[in-house]
This record gives sequence, C-alpha cells and structure tokens, in this order.
Amino acid sequence: MAHYARIFGRATTLALILALPPILGLLYLRSMRLYGALEISLWIVFSLLWNTLVLVLFVKGKLFSK
Repeated sequence: MAHYARIFGRATTLALILALPPILGLLYLRSMRLYGALEISLWIVFSLLWNTLVLVLFVKGKLFSK
C-alpha cells in the first residue's frame, strides 16, 4: 500500500508543478487587465516551455530523485 501512496504523492506533486504556474500567470494577466494578443501569446509560450522543462526533468529522473 505504501508503494501506491508514494506513486500517488508523486503524481499529485507533478500535477501541481505543471498546473499552478500557468494558472497563476493567467490570473496575473487578468488582474492587470492585459488582454492583448501579445500578452496571451507570451503566456502560452512560457507555459509550454515551463511544462516541457518540468517533464524533461521528470523523465530524466532529476525531479524526484530517491
């Protein structure tokens, strides 16, 4: 049972790492009333770069080392 708890914990942590920064960035853009195409495009590009970096570190085993 501990094995499944560890996997669930890692999956939950990875989901939060992938989801929170893009959502917080979107909320920041909304609070600053930045609705232009440039701002939204930059937000999408940086969100994709962030998620790519996190996934690469996860696959290489450097994000959750034992």
